[in-house]
Amino acid sequence: MTALPVTTPAGRDEPRSRPTIFGVRAPSRVLSAALGLALVADVFFYDKPLGVSVLLFTLLLLGALWGLARHEGVTAARSNLWPVLPLLFFAAMVFVRANAFLTFLNVTACLVLFSLLASFWAAGRIERLGLPAFLGVPLKAAGNALYRAAPLLPASFDFQAARERGGRGLLPLLRGLFIALPILFLFGTLLASADLVFARYLEHVTSLDITPAMEAVLRRAVTVLCVTWLLGGLFVYALVRAAEKVPEAPPVSLPAAMRLGFVETATVLCSVNALFLLFVAVQFAYLFGGSANVVTAEGFTYAEYARRGFFELLAVSVLTLALILGLHHVVNRDSKVKVAAFNAMGSLLVGLTLILLGSAMKRMLLYEAAYGYTELRLTVHVFMIWLAVTFVWFLVTLWRRTIPFAIGAFAAGLGFLATLNVLNPDAYITRQNLARYEATRHIDVDYLLSLSEDALPQIVRAAPRLPAFAVRWSDTYLVSDRLKERTQQLERDQAAGGWSAFHLARWRAYKALTEMPGL
Repeated sequence: MTALPVTTPAGRDEPRSRPTIFGVRAPSRVLSAALGLALVADVFFYDKPLGVSVLLFTLLLLGALWGLARHEGVTAARSNLWPVLPLLFFAAMVFVRANAFLTFLNVTACLVLFSLLASFWAAGRIERLGLPAFLGVPLKAAGNALYRAAPLLPASFDFQAARERGGRGLLPLLRGLFIALPILFLFGTLLASADLVFARYLEHVTSLDITPAMEAVLRRAVTVLCVTWLLGGLFVYALVRAAEKVPEAPPVSLPAAMRLGFVETATVLCSVNALFLLFVAVQFAYLFGGSANVVTAEGFTYAEYARRGFFELLAVSVLTLALILGLHHVVNRDSKVKVAAFNAMGSLLVGLTLILLGSAMKRMLLYEAAYGYTELRLTVHVFMIWLAVTFVWFLVTLWRRTIPFAIGAFAAGLGFLATLNVLNPDAYITRQNLARYEATRHIDVDYLLSLSEDALPQIVRAAPRLPAFAVRWSDTYLVSDRLKERTQQLERDQAAGGWSAFHLARWRAYKALTEMPGL
């Protein structure tokens, strides 16, 4: 515990104990680290596009957390350090990928992973979290950050000594300014009336529009204080988890009165299985059976039949996962026979749902072949693949009840986002649509040019063979005109952002644009 000298009336210095907060021995160090990071965040992010700054700031956050824990003697739980790798990966992807929606997902993933890492830095077991607990970790971390930061300032400063020193120096200065202001106003008015040149200078001084500048300074100062508060509280929460010996949340167990009987559950599962079996039979007879069956038997064209329904099937699959998870937690299984019967019915439902996802996947492929690729269609496509992985993982946990479902579902969510990053959606969409244009001579150039900088290098290479396009009935644009606009916008962003906003995708796009002949 740190001791501060206190002068007694007799002139002797006696130690004054500085309080700790929640068991943190050096709150001033925590506050200094939080304030320093907040100032760095202001330099990196205020009114600037995201770039390498996200990765650098993430490294600083991890370094600050590690350094504070080391000084406090808090040992990190090694089994809980695995979020560091995906955290750094998604932070790096903010620097590599320019797609706006993907950037939003990457930043969100960074926030969730860091809150998870801070919450379990010194205690607990991440893999034992249930699904609701996984979803609630960021909210719990934010709540702890808000209230644990409150004692940081009074525990870090000796306000009594500051008041004593301020009373001798600051208060007389403030009183002098208060007396001087009306005197300056009176003399200034008289002198301005006496001399026209002095009046003009005084008018220039008093008419300076400092309000916008003051507003910007105030806004940034408030932001720095808010970030300092949140980071300080989050650091305290991470450091004291081991000392407080926070118990792990017990598994949620419903009372017997709220449980669903086995007969009712079996009825629901058998009914849904019967409906899905009928639908799957239709899929094998018509969708997977080929166009001849549809045209001959039902009178639809294959395009009319197959190029719809994928969003509905995706919704059914998601709702089925929610249904089977809910039944899994509320059903009363008081014998081995009931457990085996439920697992069998649930496994059948999972298998049929995977076939539904296969049907949705085939319909999406046909739709993309007919109408081209878009960001939404590609995202749904990847989501269906990882939803299927989640169903398979649930099947594993259904038969091996000691394996938690939530950690696998969380990993599937990270896998979905990692796949999008590796795939590079805008570049992939551009490649596919350009290949389709070569085969069919159909392409939506306006949509292609609306994609992020990830797509621009490929668009630049294909620009000479792309047609002019119409945005409105009376307006026709050349691809080169739109690319010139994108070049100018990139130049403005580079000038305004500075080094901390350097972005790999934007740099590659600008390089490709400036090297384009005739641009």
